[in-house]
Amino acid sequence: MNVRDIDVLILDFDGTLADTRQCIIQCTNATLYDMGFDVVEEEQIVACIGLPLREVFVRAGKVTDPSMVQACTERYRMLFPDIASRSAMLFPQVKESMAELCKRGKRLTIATSRGRESLLPMIERFDIAPYISYIVAEEDVEKKKPHPDMVLRTLDDLRLRPEQVLVVGDTVFDIAMGQGAGCRTCGVTYGNQSRSQLEKQKPDLIIDSFQQLVELIS
Repeated sequence: MNVRDIDVLILDFDGTLADTRQCIIQCTNATLYDMGFDVVEEEQIVACIGLPLREVFVRAGKVTDPSMVQACTERYRMLFPDIASRSAMLFPQVKESMAELCKRGKRLTIATSRGRESLLPMIERFDIAPYISYIVAEEDVEKKKPHPDMVLRTLDDLRLRPEQVLVVGDTVFDIAMGQGAGCRTCGVTYGNQSRSQLEKQKPDLIIDSFQQLVELIS
């Protein structure tokens, strides 16, 4: 598929730009332990990455009481900055590729299930803020991934047509979000879901490294 006419990339953050897998696992289980629940297997948590945080505790942690789900999300957010400061990092060639894409006239935005309170410090720490022109975070929309609201809001605010945009993410939730908004989509295999999982959602492209975007759309 020819995607060289793409003007804007809507990028997922966790598992696409940043390797946050282990800090999410550690923080989720630390939260469950602190709140009196059993810790869970890594795979159960990984399967929920990309969804809103509360869904991690509902689906993986089997927390059913809404007030306890809220308490877990608050505890998680309290623990996350310290854990992330020790283990979160950019994937290889992400920063360099973002710089090159911007240099070639592409506009980069983020659509993430992560809240701004934890997102913005990581963006600053990784020194990628200069390449990001727009962000939709968890608290900015009522309907979360895989619903297309994050992409639809980006299209509306930036006055874009769906055919101008490529949505890039590591989970089927990202792909479904982009497809629901009528955009072309790209799955990445180095994040939290496998190529076979992504293929079932039928994205337009699948790549094995972020750097491939430079080759494909520039």
